[in-house]
Amino acid sequence: MRGLPLLLTTAVLLAPAGARASGFYLADVGTRGMARAGAFVAAPDSLLALHYNPAGLSLLKGLQFTADLQLVNLNMDFQRKCPCSPSGAPNAAAIDAELEANFDKNAANANTLLAIPFLSVGYGLPFLDLTIALGAWGPTSGRHNWGELPGPTAPSFVDASRRQVTRYSGLEMRTLEANFALGFGMRPLADLVPGLRIGGALVGYQSGNRQTVSIFANSTLASAEDPNFDVPAVLEFLEPFALNWQVGASYEIIPGLTFGTSYRGKRSFTAEGTLTADLPTSLQGIASVEGSNIEVSLATAPIWRAGLEYRLPGIMRVEGAFVWEGWSAHDQVVITAKDISITLNGESVPLPPISVPREWKDSWSLRLGGEVNLLEPFLGVQAGYYFEPTAIAPERVDPSRVDLDKHGFSLGLSTTFFGATLTVGGQYVVLSGIEVRSGVRTQIAPFVDTAGNVINPEVITVVNNGNYSGQYFIGSASLSFALDPLLGVL
Repeated sequence: MRGLPLLLTTAVLLAPAGARASGFYLADVGTRGMARAGAFVAAPDSLLALHYNPAGLSLLKGLQFTADLQLVNLNMDFQRKCPCSPSGAPNAAAIDAELEANFDKNAANANTLLAIPFLSVGYGLPFLDLTIALGAWGPTSGRHNWGELPGPTAPSFVDASRRQVTRYSGLEMRTLEANFALGFGMRPLADLVPGLRIGGALVGYQSGNRQTVSIFANSTLASAEDPNFDVPAVLEFLEPFALNWQVGASYEIIPGLTFGTSYRGKRSFTAEGTLTADLPTSLQGIASVEGSNIEVSLATAPIWRAGLEYRLPGIMRVEGAFVWEGWSAHDQVVITAKDISITLNGESVPLPPISVPREWKDSWSLRLGGEVNLLEPFLGVQAGYYFEPTAIAPERVDPSRVDLDKHGFSLGLSTTFFGATLTVGGQYVVLSGIEVRSGVRTQIAPFVDTAGNVINPEVITVVNNGNYSGQYFIGSASLSFALDPLLGVL
């Protein structure tokens, strides 16, 4: 029984800890940047430069203000499939046939809505074209919600669990994230190298996570995926406020042709949290779990952006951009229990520190976007496209952290009146469907015998084989205000 507390914690962390790093992760913040599909790096003349490339802040003059809201509708489908039983299990074919019949009747869908605000204010000085800006935004990763289950003592729990085919990989995963940035942009060598602009930002951030999953109590009496032996578990953590940094540069090579680049450092943090588990009726009176406090340590990706833009003033702008995201930095999650132990037959066993491997890989994306300015200030048009491959190998994809190859198509419209600009936009992202049949994500089976062997291993199934597909749509609106143009009109 020594494996129970360890695997209770491992089970939850193997689901979506660090969920902002995979699947539903939005790199395109703000309406204008999103409408250009993230190709807004070379010369972002907007307060959104705090996110894309702070060097672009130096293009702003006077008092600037931006209020932006994105509404994201994520729709994900999962049709679970077998093989499920371990290779060599004596009743593998019969178990798989029974499970597959249940899966075919119970396809899973996650349809969730997320709001992402962006607020920023800045002021551009004539001295060295120095602009200082303050902004806040987030979250940039969202929520997978495959459904909820009643408590394990509820009469409907068993039937509801049988229908919920994602219960062993993840039910609900919710990330709350806030970013706060103080940045600047300037032309440090305005006389010697007038086309050079540099910038930087100090970025404070805080993130919280809540996730639920069912663990399988594999006693010697258990049959494959019997809900009577399910252990619902909930992990919650909130990291303390931490600081990160971002730097950027922009250079106008020839009139109208500008190259820009930015880099955001890796984020590493340790957060306090809790793990709670409800033992099923089959374990009550036999075992108990005491304590709930844990500490979670993990890292998320550094991000490098580069873009080349060509601009014909008053006519159009077009940019090609490349974004690299170093998700190999998210190589493991370390869990340290503060007070968790399991008591069995009067013996209490503390939970040791745990290191959970992630094995994610670096990802990249290609982005093409631009604007048509012929009818401004009455009407501006923005559009873009991007492609981004997945950061997770197919055999490791599961419903708690769906990450697939992505194609994004975006369009935006803007109008300016007396210094105030209203921009509306939309982006449609289609996730390339995949069929996983060689998954490696299995049920967490906590019971081991005195020799450390898993009890009843022939009923421990693979839980991430299946067909995955999805899409999401982003609707966005922004109102920005520049004081100097307003004063000029008056």
